[in-house]
Amino acid sequence: MKKQRKQQFTFNFYWIYAIIAMIFISIQLVNLFYSPVEKITKSKFFNELLSENEVEGVVIVNNEIVEVLIKEAKLQQTKHQKVNNKIANNLTKKNPHYYFNITGGEHFEEELKEFYAENNILNKKDHIIVDVEKRQNVFGDVIAWILPIIIMIGIWLYAMKRMS
Repeated sequence: MKKQRKQQFTFNFYWIYAIIAMIFISIQLVNLFYSPVEKITKSKFFNELLSENEVEGVVIVNNEIVEVLIKEAKLQQTKHQKVNNKIANNLTKKNPHYYFNITGGEHFEEELKEFYAENNILNKKDHIIVDVEKRQNVFGDVIAWILPIIIMIGIWLYAMKRMS
């Protein structure tokens, strides 16, 4: 009588690569679908949001992007329902709701001063808070340094294995 062998699961190291890849893909998908920030134009910011006194503050990021924070009382309006219903926005209310691109931080601040002068908003307490931040992608910088080294070591190991 033949003994039947049960096939045992042998652990393959490629499963770790697959799990890591799935983690990175899922993080990107979560950021894509649940990001509370919506892109708008600069004219919409000045003509609709700022002129109707809906903006609590703005953050100029790396002199390229302006993130807009809407007042909590104004978020209940129907035009803000798209950014108000997001899951990530419910976690912290101080995240930006909109963003738009700019050519430079100083130029944007000049446009903001011109807007206040044209609309006769002279009282400083009616002006929005402008903050400036410099953000870095540390993970991207580390990958940019380590990935080429790993590739070179991998090619070298492959070449050495083929030579033996």
